[in-house]
Amino acid sequence: MQKRNKIASLLTTFIVGLMMFFGMISSSAATCVSWTPNVELIGSWWTGSFNSPTTGEHKCTVTVWDYDNGGYWLQNEEYDDVYINSQYIGKTTDYKCNEWCTISGGAGPDCPFTGEYRWDHPDKPICKYYGPPISSSVTTNSVILNPTNNIIGLYGHQSHKVSEVKVCCEPINKPPKANAGPDQVVNHSSSSCSALVTLDGSGSTDDGYISPLTYNWIWVGGSTTGVTPKVTFILGTRTVNLTVYDGQFYNKDTVDITVQDKTPPNITCPPDVTVWQESRNGTVVNLTANATDICDSNVSITSNKLAIYPVGTTTVTFIATDDFGNNASCSTKVTVLCMCISSPIGDTNGDGCVDEKDLTILSSVYGSRFVWNNDTCNTVSENARFSDFNCDGKVDKRDLVILMKNFRKQSICS
Repeated sequence: MQKRNKIASLLTTFIVGLMMFFGMISSSAATCVSWTPNVELIGSWWTGSFNSPTTGEHKCTVTVWDYDNGGYWLQNEEYDDVYINSQYIGKTTDYKCNEWCTISGGAGPDCPFTGEYRWDHPDKPICKYYGPPISSSVTTNSVILNPTNNIIGLYGHQSHKVSEVKVCCEPINKPPKANAGPDQVVNHSSSSCSALVTLDGSGSTDDGYISPLTYNWIWVGGSTTGVTPKVTFILGTRTVNLTVYDGQFYNKDTVDITVQDKTPPNITCPPDVTVWQESRNGTVVNLTANATDICDSNVSITSNKLAIYPVGTTTVTFIATDDFGNNASCSTKVTVLCMCISSPIGDTNGDGCVDEKDLTILSSVYGSRFVWNNDTCNTVSENARFSDFNCDGKVDKRDLVILMKNFRKQSICS
């Protein structure tokens, strides 16, 4: 791809060069202004003013039409110093007749101009020119023009007249300056693992000559054109190269585009759970959370869930984490209820439950010396007994098991 783009760029340059060579397009528009002062300059000045549609550095050509004002043989000293905005750009050399022509009397091809020559012999041994005014031009590439009131000045040497002055100036094309904009870091879209990014070359500058700027963007795997094109990039960082071209010069700049994932996964927790206690340690509860992510098909889920949940309420927190470190969390409450009756037999601490706390109290008071007032277990009703449900003469965990099995589904305590 890059090789094809380079070949296309070279071909474009070649075609543009041919078109400029044959005059099919113009490198820039020249501005020409003419005057017909018809004044004699003998150690004196002539000035004129002109406006310019373009400013800055220009290439200017000044053409001056002079003619002889006396016919003296030293006419090669009849010339003008040319200035634009007080800047000297050169002098015109107006060789209407040279010394060889004067001395030898041979008019014609040895004189450095065309036109009619005549030797006035013997009364006036000088060479005179009888043709039209002779033009001389000077050119410079370093004239700075203003929008208005640019001054052209001629300072004349020897006796001659200036019949016409013409100045043509065209701006000098300077290379453009590419600006691909600042580096961009964007998040992927809400619907895909990519982002629509606007490349911005609007900061590129050019003097506007030759032709409007063209903008070519190239990166690994793609290319586009335009000042502010929109491009879809996937996750990651890539360098995009911008090349601007004004019809003569190229200039380049780069910008880094990073598409990142800063969107957390979507996580769904199981609903809150309330269960009965199944053993002295609690109840087994299976909890599973689910998570999805646009850019990660296998989201990691961690939690503080337990193998068995004790009596009471436990908050389980689930955390989903994607490949880029983004995370989201949710929680589920697991409530395990103990089994007891209202004012149960054996509830020595009055908390509404018969549990190990009550057994601790009973054992500390009675221990193994517990007796039933000389009554036998078979003759004492269940309601009269304190907590010795298995009639072994002591209150212990075996009695608690009997309590749990007989009354667990009759009432609830927290």
